[in-house]
Amino acid sequence: MSRISAAPPAAQPRPVGLEPARAVTPAAPVPVRRRPVFLFGSVGALVLGGLLSSYLWVSASTTAEVVLARTTVQRGEVITQADLTTVRIGVDPAVGVIPASQVHSLVGKRAALDIAAGTPLTAVQLTDVVVPGEGQTVVGLSLAPGFLPAVPLRVGDRVRVVQPATAQAGQPATVPVTVAASVVGVAKTADGRATLVDVSVPADAAAGLAAQTSSGKIVLVLDSRVR
Repeated sequence: MSRISAAPPAAQPRPVGLEPARAVTPAAPVPVRRRPVFLFGSVGALVLGGLLSSYLWVSASTTAEVVLARTTVQRGEVITQADLTTVRIGVDPAVGVIPASQVHSLVGKRAALDIAAGTPLTAVQLTDVVVPGEGQTVVGLSLAPGFLPAVPLRVGDRVRVVQPATAQAGQPATVPVTVAASVVGVAKTADGRATLVDVSVPADAAAGLAAQTSSGKIVLVLDSRVR
């Protein structure tokens, strides 16, 4: 009896247009190149912006409207409304300039010092007292270093002008001549080598003090500031 072997199954036809699935390999990440110059530029812009903001804030907080001398006022002159104006400027709080709100209260006061036009006014520059007062005379002294204290002098300081004792051969030493005075002005010479001090002294002592000053043999001493 013959054996009939089964025929292998016929291959199924592949649908047209379909391809077998293939494994997808993920693409490698593209490296990002960072440019330091852009990073530094961004940081610099942030810092600059912060500094600018700080500057604007400080400028706004240190400006104030103050009283300014419109014209030059000489020492002892009465201050009028025409001598004054107001302006907004940057000020140092330590200077003590007079605020614009007090401008009307300054009219009628006198200049304690020479005030140049355009100068912000401070309380030290103004007084209700006439200088020199009745019975007083102002004498100017030119003093080299060593002939006055190293402590800076102020207007209103009480001082004494002393002519040191002198001794000549065969004659007794003279007694030091002392004149009490008050400082009404202090300045430096143009070359900075000497200090110019204006002092108010009794009128009857002014001539003798002026003679002592011309000889250059005087010393100025500062008395206690405790009042």
